[in-house]
Amino acid sequence: MTVRLQSRQLSQLHLYQVLHAVRVRRGAMSRAEIAERTGLSQPAVSSLTRRLLASGALIEGDARPSQGGGRRERELMLNSAFAWVVGVKIAMHQLTITLVDFAGGVATTIKRPLAAPLRLPELVRQVAREIDKALAGAGGPVRERLADGDTRWINRGAYDLLGSNPEAARSSAGLPRATALYGSLPQQLRKPDSFASQLTSSPCTHFSASSVAALVSSLT
Repeated sequence: MTVRLQSRQLSQLHLYQVLHAVRVRRGAMSRAEIAERTGLSQPAVSSLTRRLLASGALIEGDARPSQGGGRRERELMLNSAFAWVVGVKIAMHQLTITLVDFAGGVATTIKRPLAAPLRLPELVRQVAREIDKALAGAGGPVRERLADGDTRWINRGAYDLLGSNPEAARSSAGLPRATALYGSLPQQLRKPDSFASQLTSSPCTHFSASSVAALVSSLT
């Protein structure tokens, strides 16, 4: 079966290709090297890197010496403070929290003993507390992200994507209710231009509403 990508999807794929090329390099990279590594044209790379610089995912480094005496090209590298990933490992008697920056560097690691047996709600609360501590001790950029109170990027709230219990303040596991950025799934399906509606109507996917619910739940 041939899957046709829309122009927006293709653009997102190319952005990922550029980011992946720079990440694998683990250092500064010129636009010419990105084009060679990804197979994309020079104009495409220039446009894509311009978008990534504007978003903050990439930053410019030092300028390379020009071989022909022309304009010196500035190298590009990942902005390590652009985003963070929190990794959680729950073992029988130990909880490990690791915070990794966008470039793959480990910012901090916290290890805490676990007293078994531990009920699920208490375990979830303890994990949330330790994540807060890891973020608080990670330095300026993380604290700036937390300052406005928008914690969607931490992904620690409970989302009622089906809108089945709109009055609930907490989940069954004790997580606070989070507000879904685009509304509940029934609300999204009522909007023909929403991502969920496009999944159900795309000729390449033919997802049912229940399949979309499962997919969006896994991505949220």
